Amino acid sequence: MTDLERNGEEPSRPAGDGERRLPRIYNWLSISGAIVALIGSTACAFFFAADLTSRRESGYMGVTYLPALALALVGFALVAAGFFREVRRRKLGQSTSFTGELFIDVRDKLTTTRFVATFVVGAVAVTFGLLVIGAGSMRIVEFTSSNAFCGEVCHSVMHPEAAVYANSPHARIDCVECHVGHGGDSFIRAKLNGARQLYEFAIGKISRPIPTPIRARRPSREMCESCHWPERFIDYKVITRKYTLNDEENTSVGLRMMIKVGGGENGLMQGSGIHYHMVVANKVEFIARDPQRQQIAWVRITRRDGTLGEYNDSDEPLTDTERETLPVHTMECLDCHSRPAHQFEAPVDSVNQAIATGRISRDLPYIKVESVRLLSAEYPSQAAATKAIDAGLTAFYRENHSEVLEEEADSVQNAIEVVQSIYRSTIFPEMAANWMAHPNNIGHWDSPGCFRCHNDVMESEDGDAIFTDCTKCHVNLAQGDDITIAEANFEFGASFVHPEDGEAFDEFTLCSDCHTGGIDLYE
Repeated sequence: MTDLERNGEEPSRPAGDGERRLPRIYNWLSISGAIVALIGSTACAFFFAADLTSRRESGYMGVTYLPALALALVGFALVAAGFFREVRRRKLGQSTSFTGELFIDVRDKLTTTRFVATFVVGAVAVTFGLLVIGAGSMRIVEFTSSNAFCGEVCHSVMHPEAAVYANSPHARIDCVECHVGHGGDSFIRAKLNGARQLYEFAIGKISRPIPTPIRARRPSREMCESCHWPERFIDYKVITRKYTLNDEENTSVGLRMMIKVGGGENGLMQGSGIHYHMVVANKVEFIARDPQRQQIAWVRITRRDGTLGEYNDSDEPLTDTERETLPVHTMECLDCHSRPAHQFEAPVDSVNQAIATGRISRDLPYIKVESVRLLSAEYPSQAAATKAIDAGLTAFYRENHSEVLEEEADSVQNAIEVVQSIYRSTIFPEMAANWMAHPNNIGHWDSPGCFRCHNDVMESEDGDAIFTDCTKCHVNLAQGDDITIAEANFEFGASFVHPEDGEAFDEFTLCSDCHTGGIDLYE
């Protein structure tokens, strides 16, 4: 006897029998889908609770929901499919496959050992499955949030960026903290962008080098200001630099100066110094002719009192077409701090640092210029560069200073290994990534940087240039062999003396005309 018969009811019958039918959702397909949807929804609830209680946030936390959400969606789809299938069956006069005989009398079944055992085993299996899915999803989140995933596995073309990031000031900040961020909107944007990149990678449409600046990146206020406080007033910072000349003795010269960072909301000093450009007291807008924003042809300044200043390239003003088509950018952190975590150091700078820190012996004749020469050469691959650096330095000392190879063999070999290491960590010919492809706009040493706007051709209608007075941003305290004692006017500083010829710079000079970061400076 069936359960319905015990209750005095008849099972469902085919159409036309005048009996009450079970709801259309009562069919095997919909019931199976409901079970699947229940499992998936329960799993989603579990991961949501885990997300709320987790102390570590991740831009990829949404990955944990994907398996469970997919399971729930499949279940709901099965429910709908079963419902519409049952509607169609009944219109055709077919009887339902789900009858009263399939109902379970729980009161009777609970006394059945077989049923209880089956229920317990099933519950344990489902629970174990959910835990496996949860653990797997959590592991996926952890892995996809790792720097190894970003730089080597999924994004193998990003190896140059990953290599220089490892030596950057932001090396302890995970890639996803800046490139993905927190929240569902950040996750969705990152995944859509990743899908596009995956497609381009699959069809071999990869830009070499990776284009910068990134067009679809998060605003600086979301990335930088989550750690850095823009309103903080910094005032002056004293910096000391050691440089090595290209002579036989690799002469060391020093430079000590005060950098007027300024910034912040500190009374009359608000928005002063280098951080004048920050959207704290002043707003700076510009138009660039090139994608990398190195050729700036128009600047507009909205000052804190509401007055405007507009400057144009007097040598090559913007055309009407350029004004209509080129976008107007509002200056933000990354327009100056263009390589905060992925700085490709120029050969001159890398070798300077290596000699200053003793990694390369200063006693090796012409080691500075020869190292820079080999680092600046073009090679098809890093492997080819490694061989050429070894052969090049060895040949130079064999042909010009044979006694060095005999007396300083260890120093020469060490220098070769250091220069090879510099190349491997800063120059990547396979992806055409180097200091020239990714210029650093902090300062104006190896690329125009500040001088993109602060030059002698960017003028207002009245003929006034954006200031080119060096003391607006830094004050030269001491220069030369001994920089331990500084005798300088702290308001205007001392004139900068070019160490190669001993001449002082009294007028605006574009450093990057000569200082390109490579061997051009010495030829």
